[in-house]
Amino acid sequence: MAERGNDRRRPGRPQRPPLKLQTTTLWYYPSQQHSDEPMGTPGYEGRTPTWVIWNLLERYTREGDLVVAPFCGGGTTLDVARSMDRRAIGYDLRPVRDDIFRADARELPLEDSKADFVFMDPPYSTHIEYSEDPRCIGKLSAFEETYFDAMQGAFEEAVRVLRDRRYIGVYVSDSFEKKKGFVPIGARLSMQLAGLGLR
Repeated sequence: MAERGNDRRRPGRPQRPPLKLQTTTLWYYPSQQHSDEPMGTPGYEGRTPTWVIWNLLERYTREGDLVVAPFCGGGTTLDVARSMDRRAIGYDLRPVRDDIFRADARELPLEDSKADFVFMDPPYSTHIEYSEDPRCIGKLSAFEETYFDAMQGAFEEAVRVLRDRRYIGVYVSDSFEKKKGFVPIGARLSMQLAGLGLR
């Protein structure tokens, strides 16, 4: 029997349900983190929900597979992959951790056909200031073709490092700006991936 003073949960904090493989892309989990151990750099703006990465890796990878994150950000993909006994390499123009290598997603310092899975959570236009680096795709507006040209370069590089018959996962949102309207980034990027022979 547990004593009341030994309950370490914060009052009012819901207990996390166990993870299970979900059958559609309309995944839901009641918090940003699926684990009691934080994954990714705390406070990193634009962090990917851990359960999105978990679902993809559970479905499309096996233990020991190499997961590559070209837009690594705060390192959430690395932490989730390693917690699942996958190997992981992360790249970013502005590394915030020692285990993330400085590189442009369009020029990865990785040999051809090395990755078993590439996970991308790229900038969704100019909504967040990711880096001062002029090469940063987050400085490009999705209302201009230059954004989609840059993403094409990142996709081509992902295909280059990916092993045959393996997978790329892209987590992206559409964009809206007052007086400019709506850009269906997800639909555009899906068409670009299809053009590279990916589904």
